[in-house]
Amino acid sequence: MQFIDDYEFTRDLWTFAKYLDPNEIQEVLNQDVIEYQKEAPAEMASVSTSYSSFLPTEETKKPEKKVPKQKAKMVRSERAERNYVRLFKRYRHEDAGENHLFLNASSVRTQIYLLLDSELGHLFKESEDSLDLIQLSEQKQALFVSFDGLIYDKFIKVIARFLILDINYLVSYRNRNQLKDQPILAIYDEFSVYANDKIVDTVNKSRSAGFHCIIATQTLADLEKNDPYLAKQVVGNTNTYAIGQTNNPDEVESWANTLGTFKDIDLTITTEKQEGRIKRVDLKADKGTLRHVQKFKISPDEIRDLRQGQFIFARKASREHVQPEIIYVRHPLAEG
Repeated sequence: MQFIDDYEFTRDLWTFAKYLDPNEIQEVLNQDVIEYQKEAPAEMASVSTSYSSFLPTEETKKPEKKVPKQKAKMVRSERAERNYVRLFKRYRHEDAGENHLFLNASSVRTQIYLLLDSELGHLFKESEDSLDLIQLSEQKQALFVSFDGLIYDKFIKVIARFLILDINYLVSYRNRNQLKDQPILAIYDEFSVYANDKIVDTVNKSRSAGFHCIIATQTLADLEKNDPYLAKQVVGNTNTYAIGQTNNPDEVESWANTLGTFKDIDLTITTEKQEGRIKRVDLKADKGTLRHVQKFKISPDEIRDLRQGQFIFARKASREHVQPEIIYVRHPLAEG
């Protein structure tokens, strides 16, 4: 990208794919030349001088003054030399020589062209009315991006990486300009379809920029199919949970532990049967135990019993201690 920016080429995937070929870069560098004037070694020259006034029949050759000659040579410009060193020269001692940086470039270029040649290729063309996340955030506008997972399944993960990189740049911009007091919200629905570890990094770094995230997924197991640690990372780096119905016993136990426990006192009573005077049975309760225990704030059985529309809400971001609770969420578009 530094090379593309140095030469003020268009920042798009077509340009990026083209210059993943080292020969294309070399061609640009070799054409970016300036004329360099170099002095050649001076040569002695002699001229004939006539001294006819003294010796009528004799001519004497007088040496001329040394005059250096200028030789023009075409050399790379400072910009071209800088990029040559950065991309080629410093790697000449590697096994692949000067093309060390481009060992895997061919496969990357192929994948990019497959994407550009697909029916989604037009989305990556630069235009005057293209979307700018920074501009959208400053104008407090909403942006909705949606792809049909049944049609574009093999492209969604690739496109998601580009979007996440753009979001990371937006977060960095907001951090540099101290825009925490102008909050913005990003909602990642069906997150498991395009999940990757980069989004977790975004969640971690976005809080200081006033950039808040909602990650929605059907189950934690959907995240684990992408990365066995991704679900734990997401839960560990978020502080507000809305938990709906789940039939996975492992998730039930996991959520109960995540929501936490509270201190309680457990009382037990011992009863003893004793025959009375008129042959009735009395219960005697003079024995028992008392112990301090930890109990779930929301028990696993309560999580199992959640029905459609019921959610457990738990917040850890508040400065005050807020107990998790089960509430009913009405569909906003439902009639009645």
